[in-house]
Amino acid sequence: MSSGNDPKDATQQIWSSPSSPAPTRQLLGAGLKLKGRYLIERELGRGGIGVVYLARDERLHLMPVVIKFLLDNSSSAWLAKKFLQEAEALTRINHPGVVRVIDRDQTEDGRPFFVMEFVEGKSLRDVMSAEGMNLEHAAQLIRQTGQALSAAHRGGIFHRDLKPENIMLQTLGDGEEQIKLIDFGIAKVKDSQAGATTEVGLIAGSLNYMAPEQMSGQQVSAATDIYAFGIIAYEMITGRRPFMTDAPNYIVAIQQLSTLQQAESIVSPRQLRPSLAEPAQAILLKSLSFDPANRPQDARAFGEELARALMESSSGIHTSAIPIKSTVITPARITQIEQPAKSGKLWIALVAVIVLVAAASVIGLKFWPSSESRPTPASQPPSMTEAAPERALSYSITVQKDPRLYPGKAPFQLPGEVIFSAGDRVRFTFNFAEAGYLYIINEGPQSDFNVLFPSETSNNHSALVSSSQQIQIPERGDGFIFDAEEGTEKLWLVWSANAIVEIEAVKQWANSKDKGEIKDAVQVAALREFLSKSSSPAPDVEKDEERKQTTVKSKGERLVKLIRLEHH
Repeated sequence: MSSGNDPKDATQQIWSSPSSPAPTRQLLGAGLKLKGRYLIERELGRGGIGVVYLARDERLHLMPVVIKFLLDNSSSAWLAKKFLQEAEALTRINHPGVVRVIDRDQTEDGRPFFVMEFVEGKSLRDVMSAEGMNLEHAAQLIRQTGQALSAAHRGGIFHRDLKPENIMLQTLGDGEEQIKLIDFGIAKVKDSQAGATTEVGLIAGSLNYMAPEQMSGQQVSAATDIYAFGIIAYEMITGRRPFMTDAPNYIVAIQQLSTLQQAESIVSPRQLRPSLAEPAQAILLKSLSFDPANRPQDARAFGEELARALMESSSGIHTSAIPIKSTVITPARITQIEQPAKSGKLWIALVAVIVLVAAASVIGLKFWPSSESRPTPASQPPSMTEAAPERALSYSITVQKDPRLYPGKAPFQLPGEVIFSAGDRVRFTFNFAEAGYLYIINEGPQSDFNVLFPSETSNNHSALVSSSQQIQIPERGDGFIFDAEEGTEKLWLVWSANAIVEIEAVKQWANSKDKGEIKDAVQVAALREFLSKSSSPAPDVEKDEERKQTTVKSKGERLVKLIRLEHH
């Protein structure tokens, strides 16, 4: 019989069949008391390996704790070892930035569990914004994350699933924040007492935060976690990840990400955050090197160096980095209001790889793409400290005649608006000579409004557009399709040197649930008043028949242009 420290014993604790009859299976859930002290209150969540519950420790003044069990339906020896290794990993690491293991035991019917401290607070994901975080705040959190991650590495633990959701922010008694790394469920543990796990060729982790060697199933190291750390830091600073894909499935996404990573095809952070100092950008990009040997090798040193550079950045002017706070704040409605079809409206046909959505009647331009892809800004965002003497943008319209009536007819471009027919499909392409904020609003016949740009799936939900960036509306699918009802569609274009408070306030409706429909009457009234006041005097319009585009110009920091689309 092997000893308790024998690696072979690890999974036998879970999967071996005892010679005596097994005790009755306990039903996990609220009200169950474990080992005479841990009273389960409710389930907190489930992952690929385990399920966690909130409980109270009756021996320690009803202190809240978290208890993790291996999933009942799991029959993988690898998962069983990873479950045991997670408890071992957390026991090895003694650092305030890593969630702490309090106890490890078995239920009456022999199921292993371990008890962790309960971290009350928000995840890093909850405090990140599309405009990028305050640089001083980001620096504090990055410094702490580097310290905690370094402590794990010193203990021979590689997290392998570092992402914003696995970094918790706990508010301490003095108002200070303390980060806590959680979920070491797939961590790589050196010299584990639970036994080695054969993992060559195994892809484990969250795809958007995987290092190249992790994605290809190769050996991981401290540099693997630092790569994920770099992606998180990039996202904290710029509001978006360095690598974006529009893949329809997991396999294609891996291929796309691998290509982007190998080419180190990254938009420089300063293009998205112009207030960022050059040293901070250089440090950040080094962490995203394809070759692990070219990355920082020490998480603590990397976090400290980047934090110092961010603090230097924050001492300069960084107006564009501050999230816009609206003066008109109202909570989003919980349910979507169904409305009858109206005349003179467009409906949108969206053709994706997996999903085909065709609406018989949709209110106006209530367009919502199913993909989570987001276009990549390509150049320098604006400096909010410089006043623009004139605003200008150019746009063209690509038309596809109704393919049922004109089979095989190729799409063509127009410099501006014409009278369209039922079944015609249109797409707008916008180009910009300078950087600024772009908003596109559809006004329906009943004075209802819908936000078309920005949205969850376009430009990372940010109105900020870089110079020379090209924007397409809609970005995917067949375009806006005119229905059989006659009428006129109104598209409001707002192009500004600075964010527009009245429109930033309604940006929240551009989500997959509300599909851009502004449902708050106060916000609609404020938006209508803004458009009415700002549309006069009308901007100058020049049509270039040769280049097939329209250029709109206006003196001042913003221009407002109404596009009318007639269809008969």
